[in-house]
Amino acid sequence: MAVKQKEIKLPVMELPECNSTHWKSKFIDELPTLFAKRVRRYLRGDDHSINYDNYTYGKLISACVREGLSLCNEIKLINKSFTSPRKGSN
Repeated sequence: MAVKQKEIKLPVMELPECNSTHWKSKFIDELPTLFAKRVRRYLRGDDHSINYDNYTYGKLISACVREGLSLCNEIKLINKSFTSPRKGSN
């Protein structure tokens, strides 16, 4: 059974020059500041710069989803550590 994927249509994709580096970096820049930093860190990897020509919007969106899920898991772990009873404390 094949999974049908939704096609994501962003307003920037309507522009004739939508695949330029400028618009791809602007896409990330428009994210909330701290989240955008996280996504950029993921896209950079070991390099010191991001070559947006290597990324499609699908890959950029996948990076955002991946980092978003990672952030949610981190928040859950932090909340769990604050709410769980500590052993040995009275």
